[in-house]
Amino acid sequence: SQLISDITRLKQAGAKLVWTLHNRLPHDATAEAIEIAGRMHRFVAEQFDLVFVMGEEARQEASKHFDLSKIRLVPHTSYQYVYGAPVPRNQARERLKLPADDFIFETLGTIRPYKGLELIVEAFKGLEGNNLRLLIAGGVKSPEYLEQLRQLTSSDERILIHGAEKRIPAEDMALWLGVPDAAVFGFKNILTSGSAILALSYGLPVIAPKSGDIPAVVVPEQTGFLYEQNNVDSLREAMQKAAESQILDHMRFMAGVFMERVSPEIITAQTEEIYAHLLGIDID
Repeated sequence: SQLISDITRLKQAGAKLVWTLHNRLPHDATAEAIEIAGRMHRFVAEQFDLVFVMGEEARQEASKHFDLSKIRLVPHTSYQYVYGAPVPRNQARERLKLPADDFIFETLGTIRPYKGLELIVEAFKGLEGNNLRLLIAGGVKSPEYLEQLRQLTSSDERILIHGAEKRIPAEDMALWLGVPDAAVFGFKNILTSGSAILALSYGLPVIAPKSGDIPAVVVPEQTGFLYEQNNVDSLREAMQKAAESQILDHMRFMAGVFMERVSPEIITAQTEEIYAHLLGIDID
């Protein structure tokens, strides 16, 4: 491919090459994409000088393909204030015409099959309570998948879907992040989640599968609730616990504590040190 040709020329010219492993496979991967990913992994293992991973589980996954001496673990940085200051919940709900006192679960991000949104819908529909709401908001990659979700949710007026044509504008993200009591994710297969990090960065307790490196940041009784991946009953139980929890304020505080540990300043310094060592540069 053109990419491999370009990388080969860079390597021959003496460039140092660095790869970041985000996930095991591309999202919503076809059989062809999986085969291409396998070839790319083998190529990277041979040609690249370093491979960045963002957690211990990702390191273990990378070690199946790459020499351990090439792997560097640098945690996913936080997104604190990337989209501006958080919008207070009462203001966010008023602006979006959402109930002020209801308990709102939100899944925010691109509406795609790998997100497992139908799993979230099925779990939520089994919860009782007219004070509960599920908000699905994000850009639409697959109109067919959006229509499938609309059919699944048509019988439950507590579920709201906001499908943007491309994506939610950056200037509106803090508004949407200000709405929920908890963020919920239904990933079918995940290694590292920027969406979960974004939610935590804005002080939201997170409900997510016990998969990949998610348990390193979504910690029960501290920053959120874990469930067994692709298990509707387990997800419903986690959502019920969140709705009944008396320690969500504590979780919001702890989310901030966790994200301070991976602030952009801290992660930038770690990354600079690795690059400096690779290039033989003294940055002291």
